[in-house]
Amino acid sequence: MRQPGEGKSRSVKSKLLYGAVVLATLAVSLSHDAEFPRFLLGFEFLLAGALYLCVRVMAAGLEAQFFLPSPAKRRGEAFELRVRLRNSGYLPAAEVMVEAFCRDVYSGKVKRLKAPAMVDAGGTAELIFRLKAEHCGVVRSFAGDVWVRDYLGLFRRRCTVCPFEAEYCALPDWGPDAGSGGALGRRSGAGTKARGSGDDLSEIADIRGFREGDGLHSIHWKLSARFDEWMIRIPGDTADTEWLLFLDLYPGENGVSRSAMDVFYDRAAALSFRMMCAGVRHEVIWVQEYTPVCCAVRDEASFREMLMTLLHAPLCKTRVDPAMIYKERFWNETYKEAGRLSLAETQNSRREGQETA
Repeated sequence: MRQPGEGKSRSVKSKLLYGAVVLATLAVSLSHDAEFPRFLLGFEFLLAGALYLCVRVMAAGLEAQFFLPSPAKRRGEAFELRVRLRNSGYLPAAEVMVEAFCRDVYSGKVKRLKAPAMVDAGGTAELIFRLKAEHCGVVRSFAGDVWVRDYLGLFRRRCTVCPFEAEYCALPDWGPDAGSGGALGRRSGAGTKARGSGDDLSEIADIRGFREGDGLHSIHWKLSARFDEWMIRIPGDTADTEWLLFLDLYPGENGVSRSAMDVFYDRAAALSFRMMCAGVRHEVIWVQEYTPVCCAVRDEASFREMLMTLLHAPLCKTRVDPAMIYKERFWNETYKEAGRLSLAETQNSRREGQETA
């Protein structure tokens, strides 16, 4: 990747080199009574003027459009920022420089991206920036300048860039190894274990055959093995006993590291995903400005929406108890507590583990 200002310095070097050639030709034409040096000097001036007009024509016919194909992926997976270049002119753009910016919302760090491209006359081209988010969070992408240069690199000019600003979410890892699920077992008791199996007939309203679009988490494995065909369980209505997962976003007095935040988000996602796969209707709750934020999780779409909302939530500046605030606000509701996760405790446990190691 080129360093900032490298494109401009390259253009200056090309101009200095070309200027030196013109001065040398001028000195030869003045010191020698010959036609060729004068002809060459005139050609060099005409060439410079032609290149200047050429780069203006190429820039007028070139348009750049930025887009983000996928708005969210798991942390560590590569995501793409694509740029589509369209050349409506009659001259090929052999040297186009594309610039883009990515800013980490949590840390505020800005990463500058630059890459060359070329577009045939009347054609299109696509440039791909492949990036990888190392931590959970939100990355905002912005379109930068797009420059086109002449064939000798003497002149450059900005092209038309469509307005672009998009957000990319690096989601937690909710796989089998994503954090420990001990909080669910400790808080929920035996009832959660029955739900987790997915075979408790007292919680199933109906059984039907497999249909296209059914998820694997809805399969009743015992009955499927007994009848030798896929059987789908339809859970009963559990709206009166909503399960709640409380998240404490207070980082502690000494702050929190990005690695500890990743572990915290991984554990929260893993707990919610396990309950969703078991057919347990639940809500994930945290506090923002002393107001509880409730995200219902019913299926994979609402699960991902909950994660994206959680990653956009700012950390609490003061210590609060999300369960207590929720009880004060919704004192007449009946629910069961599925678990509690604390960001400060996650940070402390990681520190203790490092000291022990």
